Amino acid sequence: MTLYRVELPEDVAAALERVALSRGSTPEALLRAAASALVQADPAAERAALEAMLAAAEAEIDAGRAVPHAEVMEELRGWAAGLRQR
Repeated sequence: MTLYRVELPEDVAAALERVALSRGSTPEALLRAAASALVQADPAAERAALEAMLAAAEAEIDAGRAVPHAEVMEELRGWAAGLRQR
């Protein structure tokens, strides 16, 4: 096993420690997992997964299970106007 020494800004180190604690892990274990995921990433598999998600979304739209953008924006504008009146 190889040992690397990494210097982190205090805020990043503190955040890493909080995340590790919340997961019942250690900062070192999280960094090992992140490094492993980084070097084992497969761009072709990631692209295939993205294309599959897009195809599924398009199928949902084609099946009529989507709300048009204009309707969503109209609803959000009404919601925001109601907040401004408070």
